[in-house]
Amino acid sequence: MFLIAGCNITIVRATHIPGANITYSCNPSNPLEYTFTLTVFRRCPGTHPTSMSALDFTLTNDCGLANPIVPTFNQVGQEVDVNQLCASATSNCSGGTDPGVWMYTYEATIVLPANCDGWHIDYNLCCRDASSNLTGTSANDMHTSTSLNTLMAPCNNSPVVTSAPIPYACTNSPFSYCLTTQDIEGDSLYFRMVAPQGNGGLAIGHLPGFSPTAPLTNFTLDPLTGCFTLNEPNVGNYVVAIQIEEYDNFGNLISTIIHDFQVQVVSCTNSPPSNPVGGVSNVTGSGSLSSSNSISACVGQSFCFDVTFEDAIDVTDNLSIQTDGTTLFPGATFTQTGNNPVTGTFCWTVVPGNTGNVVTFIVQDDGCPVMGTSGFGVNIDIITGVYAGPDASVCGSIPVQLNAIGGASFTWTPAAAAAAPDARAPDARAAFAVSPSLPCQHLSLPSSHLFFLHFELDMLAIFDIHVLTFFFVPGVTSSPRSYFGAALGMP
Repeated sequence: MFLIAGCNITIVRATHIPGANITYSCNPSNPLEYTFTLTVFRRCPGTHPTSMSALDFTLTNDCGLANPIVPTFNQVGQEVDVNQLCASATSNCSGGTDPGVWMYTYEATIVLPANCDGWHIDYNLCCRDASSNLTGTSANDMHTSTSLNTLMAPCNNSPVVTSAPIPYACTNSPFSYCLTTQDIEGDSLYFRMVAPQGNGGLAIGHLPGFSPTAPLTNFTLDPLTGCFTLNEPNVGNYVVAIQIEEYDNFGNLISTIIHDFQVQVVSCTNSPPSNPVGGVSNVTGSGSLSSSNSISACVGQSFCFDVTFEDAIDVTDNLSIQTDGTTLFPGATFTQTGNNPVTGTFCWTVVPGNTGNVVTFIVQDDGCPVMGTSGFGVNIDIITGVYAGPDASVCGSIPVQLNAIGGASFTWTPAAAAAAPDARAPDARAAFAVSPSLPCQHLSLPSSHLFFLHFELDMLAIFDIHVLTFFFVPGVTSSPRSYFGAALGMP
């Protein structure tokens, strides 16, 4: 029990809250310092305060450590009207009549006393927006939580939700939406349906016909991409809670974030575009299509693929595609052709250090007042292993620096052609005499081979033996000769 004297405390109680989440980032200069970001959505009309009281948060841990004092969360930047309206429509956030939602962002910096395998920060505030699928209607609190394992993943940064937060769907129409995210470390993400939480983190019950895994009619979630589909016949506001789980390269769970939001179903005549029939198409390059929406590739390999969207009902609608792929994958390109149907072409060369991610394509029509949208996610699966770098050419006795990535112990063969053949970055040198007066020549030869070795005890080792081709011009003949080198990396 707390006794507070000599001051008045005002607890803010805001109704019409349709969603929230908490993310975090670490200060590399002080690995125990984290900036926590609260994102809150507020139904219009109305506004939200410029700060959130420390009384709205709790910070706990599983290691018996002293819990730091949670400071006030202050607003960062200006609130944003995140409606899905066409340019000529005005939402009720700005004095219009069409539905709109404010998105507010708050931040606070907290220094943890030590690393722990379970830090938990919770946000609780009354009251939720009235919903069509939960019991308790607008009397429910909004509660969301985030957990982080700083012992397993010190100074990690959480994934951040980047998708349009409150999607609008039309009644009796197939609708697809992707919960797009960005994780700067490229960690693997998994998406799981959970029950929305109320006061104290207790699960809120669902009305008959709905559940945590089926918050709308014909609801299906893809746990690998975060995309879901639905076809809801009734107008209303439907609460959806998705837990975003972050895993490191070894499969360890290092953070969870509950993203709580609403899908607003409205009566409209504009039909949204349909997703690519059959999934990805026209795959070219050295990547391989492992499923209808999954591409597998090794480091150094290049690939392209197409995604085609169409609105066969509103045939006069013009469609455009947006993607987060060029942000998530350095050096990637994206182009689109046509209007309806519209085809997007995504191309990328896999660079070292990228462990894969989900690239999301969001198509939007020019309907009004509510624009029709649809989302489609493609999983880019990077096969990890040892990458020995691109093919190299050697002239005379001038060394060329090689560099292998991945693994810990390296063996370059033949060893006679390399200085320090057991190093990650040896020098490649000529193994025989050459004539410096003749030009170097480069031949086109196969560049890489991938081997999978399976061991017992439930272990799978992947060795990527990448053949490097060195070209020399011997002084005793006028024809070029090829010389091969291989790097084997042991994890």
